[in-house]
Amino acid sequence: MSAAEVTTYISLYHLSSYLLYQLNLHGLTMDKKYFIHS
Repeated sequence: MSAAEVTTYISLYHLSSYLLYQLNLHGLTMDKKYFIHS
């Protein structure tokens, strides 16, 4: 693997984990809203 490939792989990994984190936060807030309303 070249340095460019490694850099691309790492940035994609960070981006995907960041997006999953955002989705989890959104899911948790949705659960809280639902819990409060019910």
